[in-house]
Amino acid sequence: MVLTCVYILRVTLHSDNLYIPDLFSSLNKLSTQAFQNGQQKVTKTVPKTILWYFTPRYLPTNLNSRVAVSACPESQCFQTRNRSFLQSSDAVIFNSQYIKGTPPPRKAGQVWIFHNNEPPYLYAYERDYYKQPWSSAFNWTMSFRHDTDIFRPYSLLKKRITVPVKNYTTIVKKKAKLVAWMVSNCRDWSKRLAFGKELQKHIPVDIYGLCGKMTFRREQNNDWLKYLNETYKFYLGFENIFCKDYISEKFFNNFNLDLVTVVRGGGNYSRDAPPGTYINVDDFKSPKHLAEHLWFLHNNTDKYVEILKRKEGYYYQAEEYLYINPGGHPFAEHYYEHGALCDICRKLNNIENHSKTIPDIVPWWKSGLCKNPTKPF
Repeated sequence: MVLTCVYILRVTLHSDNLYIPDLFSSLNKLSTQAFQNGQQKVTKTVPKTILWYFTPRYLPTNLNSRVAVSACPESQCFQTRNRSFLQSSDAVIFNSQYIKGTPPPRKAGQVWIFHNNEPPYLYAYERDYYKQPWSSAFNWTMSFRHDTDIFRPYSLLKKRITVPVKNYTTIVKKKAKLVAWMVSNCRDWSKRLAFGKELQKHIPVDIYGLCGKMTFRREQNNDWLKYLNETYKFYLGFENIFCKDYISEKFFNNFNLDLVTVVRGGGNYSRDAPPGTYINVDDFKSPKHLAEHLWFLHNNTDKYVEILKRKEGYYYQAEEYLYINPGGHPFAEHYYEHGALCDICRKLNNIENHSKTIPDIVPWWKSGLCKNPTKPF
């Protein structure tokens, strides 16, 4: 089925600064080093074209022509999904989920990029890129992992220069419920459902979606976010799988709301998010101990508000990609793809310093395979 897709770039304030911890900025000279005031600087040179050959499901369908990469217009860089541009493209992106068949004809000097936007599930074996000629076809990797050539996270957290003044007393007083969780992938690889059910024994947790008993009819995602923001104090941002550097929209999408997210996953939250802006399950011995802490914050408004105020010093930036899924329903995904595209442009314009060939993509891929907990807690 053909997916209908458009994208909307969320709010961008170029005067604010990125939140990039020291360790984050030192890893493998990632693309984050090129961000300045929220926009990457790319030397203006000969125009470059980036072709999406095997495309992720969310990629806009309006890329049949060469469309400028809007986040860095000075780069003279363009992207397209039209394969007729194959022989004139400087870089070609192959989404790992859809790689199949025989590689296309390759122009001399063309950069091939292995793109991955999903965690490498434990059963992700025997894909076409596990064997020749695909396994040695790539020059760069593009992923949410920190050891990638082109860093493409789910989102970026930015520090506000001007922090909004809010009446937190009114905000908290309106909240009638404690903990919410929207979850519809019921394959419990990470034991998150087992953890959530145990947590329910010690504090009320409203579980929405296919894996819970609560329902919420919404025409748009904003309706759900508004309800969540006004009604609940906490949200469970539990990942469905534990993978290297994997911190998804389950954490980022609610960062701008007036609530506190409880995280559980394989990513390094202390490295990738400001301290004191979230609650990590790993800091507690059991769901019972976590529940006791949530009750404490519920009963001590000043401590709860302290977290909200720390969060307010930052905001998240991502693009929202809307498309119709195979079931015929509208769906939204959030990624920060534009920054990664600018990083590709920058490296293409300085290719002599970034030319490389990956002899075998499989070892890098396997090094990020997911390792789920054997017990829920």
